Amino acid sequence: MDLRISARGCTLFAMLQILICVAVIASSGCLSTGEPVNETPAGETPFLNESVNASSVKITESATPANHLPEIVPAEISGDPYEDRTFNVKFEKSEYELVLPANLSVYYGAKSADKSITEGTLWKETEKVSEYYRSFFEGDAIEGFYTDILKKIRHIKIAEGFSDEEYLEFLMTFVQQIPYDSEAESPRFPVEVVYDMKGDCDEKSMLLIGLLAREGYDTALIIFPEYHHATAGIRIITSGDTSFRQFKSEDGRKYVFIESTDLSYIGQYPGYYEDAYAVVIPIGDGNKTFERYNYVSYITESLTKIANRILFFQSELNRLYDEIKSLESDLNGAKSYDSDSEWQKDHTRYINLVDDYYEYEDLISRNIEVYNYVIEHPYDVAGVRRYIYNSKVNEIEY
Repeated sequence: MDLRISARGCTLFAMLQILICVAVIASSGCLSTGEPVNETPAGETPFLNESVNASSVKITESATPANHLPEIVPAEISGDPYEDRTFNVKFEKSEYELVLPANLSVYYGAKSADKSITEGTLWKETEKVSEYYRSFFEGDAIEGFYTDILKKIRHIKIAEGFSDEEYLEFLMTFVQQIPYDSEAESPRFPVEVVYDMKGDCDEKSMLLIGLLAREGYDTALIIFPEYHHATAGIRIITSGDTSFRQFKSEDGRKYVFIESTDLSYIGQYPGYYEDAYAVVIPIGDGNKTFERYNYVSYITESLTKIANRILFFQSELNRLYDEIKSLESDLNGAKSYDSDSEWQKDHTRYINLVDDYYEYEDLISRNIEVYNYVIEHPYDVAGVRRYIYNSKVNEIEY
């Protein structure tokens, strides 16, 4: 979703649409329609069947054993067992070429695996749901895949001297920059996402979660049944309230939202997820948490303030424009003036309104420039913070 905006021709209606999108943050997600599915009560939502494109979970046929779980059985292949996939990853001020090996035996085994889930499973059956999704992260074949690619990724971490927080953000932005596949059917295993170089919401989230879990982070898969969407989560430990939603697992751990479908900041989500029913499935046994959520919140909160400011300035521009055009008509003969001084009074007001108009136009242009920069550079958190601060837009009074 391209949220970039321009100053000229920017209507109030357009700005309202933008503000709605960034109520907390705009993100794409795995949505088949713009409307939620309301037919089933929250907590009772069954897995969606394969006729719904938004959900990639398929229902098992009745002949499938009740305890069936997706599993990779490596395929027999001849020739070179590996095929490289190259990803160009923007992070902070650099761009990295990440060449990852895909084990063809594991890939074809994953591609042919039965990824269906037992018919009639409900989202409230947390144990069954968790067992199903965890099967995408477990097993010797998938473990070998992660071992292979993490050897390559860790070279960058070591060479650049990334901290745990920076490494988390690097892994996140790598997965976010993998192209989104809106035509995905049955869920891909992480090895398929790398080999195919594309994935949808749950597929990319599972790739990211698998990376984070194996690098020692306390992570989770967060599923929103009514919106057909899945994201990754990273655990945070807070001493009080936050400006963003904390998603709690059954054991009380709190996770913050990570959108994997496109570039975005940790903790950003569309406003309709604020109160949406969520299934939280912790993955792995890592203990590293995300600690600088307030550091990133400065960006997300600034983005909302900027959007509100743009909306206000646009409404003022609309008001001034109407007044200016009305006065212009009066001054050009539509109004009968009793004296020269009366005409001069309206003319002076006209000049002042035009000056005000250009002042607001300058203010809205400055804010739009910053807004666009922020949404285009989530891979450079430190740089974006500096950009916002140096722009001084948050000091503008209105």
